[in-house]
Amino acid sequence: MNPVLTLPARVRRLAGHEPAAGLLRPVGRPVKVPLVGIIAAGRPVDAVEVLDEDALIDIPASYLSTGEHFALRVVGDSMIEDGICDGDLILVRKQDHAESGQTVIALTEGEATVKKLYYHGDQVELRPANAAMQSFFLPRGRLVIQGLVISLLRRY
Repeated sequence: MNPVLTLPARVRRLAGHEPAAGLLRPVGRPVKVPLVGIIAAGRPVDAVEVLDEDALIDIPASYLSTGEHFALRVVGDSMIEDGICDGDLILVRKQDHAESGQTVIALTEGEATVKKLYYHGDQVELRPANAAMQSFFLPRGRLVIQGLVISLLRRY
């Protein structure tokens, strides 16, 4: 005996309409974004290691916000609990400020990392999203925010 799938009335009504009408938006033309290098998701590394000054990747326009953007390849697992894994590409909007709790590209004394940023008075905390790792703290004046992580790309 073959079981028969019976769909609820609402699903049957939608089946006669245009597929996903009103639910999908057009992707549009891809935007070229510079892939500027590798960023540590672990201990900070010497700035951002540049891969190829001419490397550009195509990104769907819907993945980007306003402003100037760049992409970085993640090395390490300090942000794994936020879904940022070793080998992922992160899309970053260039900006020099962030709110507490946002994921940033941070530069301190020539070393760069991707971490969550938290303000504590005149100190800042760079917090990993990995319970096996510890935050590190530094005076606000020793931190330069390079950008805000806005999207993630992963290839399986």
